[in-house]
Amino acid sequence: MTLWELKPNQHCKIKNLKEVSESVSSKIRDLGILEAESVGCLQWLPMGGPRVYRLENGIFALEKSIANSIEVELES
Repeated sequence: MTLWELKPNQHCKIKNLKEVSESVSSKIRDLGILEAESVGCLQWLPMGGPRVYRLENGIFALEKSIANSIEVELES
């Protein structure tokens, strides 16, 4: 499953960032998106817009191409 597939009010752990390009990787790591980090989906914006997520340290939005390259595992 990818981060993009996470539905609002679902939570997951980041499983794999290997598919993320090197330039994007450093930017998302600066946001605190790291392997094993817990992430929750807050909102899907209309018309395919970015999706809004929450980490412990803040809220951020990612576009489909980036969120689709982040592998996650649902938390129970």
